[in-house]
Amino acid sequence: INVDGDEPCDWIKSKFEITEYPKVFYFPFGNIEDPEIYEGDLNMQGFVQFVNNKVGLFRTVDGSVDKSVGTLPEVTDIIRKFVNSKLEDRYKIMKKVIAALKEVDKTRVGEDKVIIDKLTYYVKIANTFVNGPYDFVFKEKERLEKLLDTRIPNDTRDLIDKKLNVLEIFTPDPDSAFFEEGDE
Repeated sequence: INVDGDEPCDWIKSKFEITEYPKVFYFPFGNIEDPEIYEGDLNMQGFVQFVNNKVGLFRTVDGSVDKSVGTLPEVTDIIRKFVNSKLEDRYKIMKKVIAALKEVDKTRVGEDKVIIDKLTYYVKIANTFVNGPYDFVFKEKERLEKLLDTRIPNDTRDLIDKKLNVLEIFTPDPDSAFFEEGDE
């Protein structure tokens, strides 16, 4: 914006009382009368966080999706216990996993199809830890990571990133009981 002279942007400076630069405004969709002034840190991280909060995104500074996107944080602990257990213990823990997933379903009723898709994906993956193929998580991560190396649309890239985030939660620790029984 040119701050001197009779420019077309003079009315913008006047309307929004812009006296210093930079000045960043957030205009909610369809509302140009009452913008919110961004008063956060003038760095990329602060700005990205501000935008994420305003529009419901979970982006990082590089534009990728945050590592939590696609996951169900409320069941992460039981999932981690489940995937790091011996096969015989996983049968028992599976009941707790299913109960925890049902609880998520109850607490998020009406959120929309997204939560149903997440729950379905979690159950599908959990099932492979009990019934096999036991190497599903590893092969699926490899397959999806290869897809990221190809030219794919951004929305497809985001979907893959979300699935990889979930698969990461289901990845057993290298020193866990999962590997002691040859499940891999």
